[in-house]
Amino acid sequence: MSSMKSQTFYILRGFDNKDWQDLKYYFESPFFFNPQTREPILPTFVNVLYEYFESRVEENPQNPSYEYVWSKLYGREEKIDTKRITNLLSKLEDHLNTFFAHRLVKDDSSLLNSTRVLKYLNGRTSQSEDTRKYFKRKLSKFERYFIKEKEQSSEYWYACYLLEVEKGVFFKTEDKFNRDTYLKKIVENLDFFYVLDKLKYLCILLDRSKTTDGDISDLSIEEFSDYLEVFKTAMSDVSPLFKMYYHLLMGLTKEDYTIHYQRLEKEFLKSGLEISSRERINIGEFIINYYVRRINKEETEYRGILYSFYLDSLKRDLITLNGRIGYGKYRNIIIIAIQEGKWEWAKEFAKDYQNKIHPIHRAKDSYSYAQAILSFSQEKPDYEQTVTYLGQIHSRFVFFVLWRRTLLIMCYYELGEPYSKTLEHELDSFKQYIYKKELKERTESYQNFVRLLRRVVKMTVFEDAQTNYQLLLREIKEIKKLVHRDWLLEKLKSKAK
Repeated sequence: MSSMKSQTFYILRGFDNKDWQDLKYYFESPFFFNPQTREPILPTFVNVLYEYFESRVEENPQNPSYEYVWSKLYGREEKIDTKRITNLLSKLEDHLNTFFAHRLVKDDSSLLNSTRVLKYLNGRTSQSEDTRKYFKRKLSKFERYFIKEKEQSSEYWYACYLLEVEKGVFFKTEDKFNRDTYLKKIVENLDFFYVLDKLKYLCILLDRSKTTDGDISDLSIEEFSDYLEVFKTAMSDVSPLFKMYYHLLMGLTKEDYTIHYQRLEKEFLKSGLEISSRERINIGEFIINYYVRRINKEETEYRGILYSFYLDSLKRDLITLNGRIGYGKYRNIIIIAIQEGKWEWAKEFAKDYQNKIHPIHRAKDSYSYAQAILSFSQEKPDYEQTVTYLGQIHSRFVFFVLWRRTLLIMCYYELGEPYSKTLEHELDSFKQYIYKKELKERTESYQNFVRLLRRVVKMTVFEDAQTNYQLLLREIKEIKKLVHRDWLLEKLKSKAK
């Protein structure tokens, strides 16, 4: 698409000042969200085009050059990326579909008809009765399948919108076709799509900020909440996914968050199979993250709650994907079961699911790690056997390296004096690995593990060392980011006996 041939530029050249203001307001509203790039670049792009066309309104302007657009957007002297601008034009045209559809509901149909943006409605006509009959059969078959097999995601509502558009093209001449009802339906589907996608996006950011202690600001949550209340009843009646994300947002933002997470889990266990597999995985992770945060605050009763959630979800196939379970979830389920004293159950689970681990190329290493953690955690731990199992893990994938090396360090500590030099060497080596890998939020958790274990190793509890012991004990308890906290506390306290 060249700048000279851009349909988007052609449309914008016909805008008056009110059109521009309405379009800018659309992009500033809480409805606006671009699920492809998650960047706020399109509103800026609109402002650049507005300034260009407004300044040349008396000149019958040509389309802006890509050089002009690039300099205004990025201000860079490097080579212009025409593909990037072309993509922006394409995405802007897609959003114009929505913009004009909403304008149409306000009885501004002349703008829609003159610009022909809704290409499905205006850019294609059925050439013959045979063509119409063919598409009617095709769409009817697709609609039956679509409704019957639906697994809801936010994209489901966008698919509903496209389906209604297609139906309008080929059925709108029939007596049963009602234009007003039809337009209301396509706009409703678009509204549902944008509201649910925005709701999902907010939940992802807020949950991530709580998990990583990040600072997320300027999300317009209060403003968007007003829209939610408008759509709440209508969307709750037809979308269990909306209800789940609604309770999640309330859990992330309200003071009485516990009750909302309880409602979220109840809705998930009840209706989880009605939403898409990807959304099931996402919602399950949100619930698990919440329980883990409570456990990290030493609310140990949540271990039992999380273990029960895993059991219920496994029975209903809610945390598996096509019968397979993610390698990380496989590991976490085994660990929480062991912490709850369900060692035998964990052993059976590890065996039963060893061939169901996703992705398949990580199944062998995952099972070896499971055997290692079970050997380490049994009533009479076999640390040398644990080291043997860990030696069977060959993956260089960062998570497997972290899991393997921390457990190996713990084994060397437990094996005592004969392995003291090996432990010291492994701590030094692991510290360098963490530094080089730049593990983002995990870096601090593993750095603290290495640092605090060194202090535990050196700690000798005499009367004159009690102050240092209490300080170290308090630091291990209170530090926010730390792996294997309980184990470190146990090792320190055992020195005081």
